[in-house]
Amino acid sequence: MTKTKNNLKSTQIKNNMKNRTTLIQELFPEEPNYRLKQISTQLFQPENKSWQDFTNLPKEMRDKLEQNIPFFTVKEALVQESQRKDT
Repeated sequence: MTKTKNNLKSTQIKNNMKNRTTLIQELFPEEPNYRLKQISTQLFQPENKSWQDFTNLPKEMRDKLEQNIPFFTVKEALVQESQRKDT
């Protein structure tokens, strides 16, 4: 990837995070700041497959997140192995 594409991708990631952060702050204006930090910390943990997996958050908060903000996960589509088993 070229430097320009890397910068663009980095900017897109930052914008997506900003949008998610803004959405969460709008959904929970009365929640303390540490809740947003908890979400940010847990967001990219591979064991979390949905908002319901964020068990450090209150159930009501997880439900509201689930109803208002899509949770995207990456699933393995296909695993290919070389015949030599080296890749």
